[in-house]
Amino acid sequence: MPAFCHEELGVSLYQADCVSFMEEIARKHPSGLFDMIFADPPYSLSNGGTTCHAGKRVKVDKGKWDQSRGSLELNHQYNLLWLGLRQKLLKQNGTIWVSGTASYNLFGWVCHATTGNEDSKRYNLGKT
Repeated sequence: MPAFCHEELGVSLYQADCVSFMEEIARKHPSGLFDMIFADPPYSLSNGGTTCHAGKRVKVDKGKWDQSRGSLELNHQYNLLWLGLRQKLLKQNGTIWVSGTASYNLFGWVCHATTGNEDSKRYNLGKT
């Protein structure tokens, strides 16, 4: 059941665990369903750190959904999982747009997950 639906525009928004939800869609649509996917994944920054906001030191805790999975490797395994599922959901000539920062260390993993090319990891902009 969508959290929001605009039938006239053909827009539906769902609030669910993204991995299980994407697995369900992929089973129903093995040839892909979407022309374009936009993703703004967790940055894994909510680990008790602080930042400067409006001139004041504030906590960087957006919630459990944004916490690290415990190590850089576990975070990357999760990135490969959800990026791989999104690849399955795209139609043959579909595109994916991923929001992030260079410090998030995602660019190379997007290339790797979407091409399956081990050499694409070399484009990783962050620390490994």
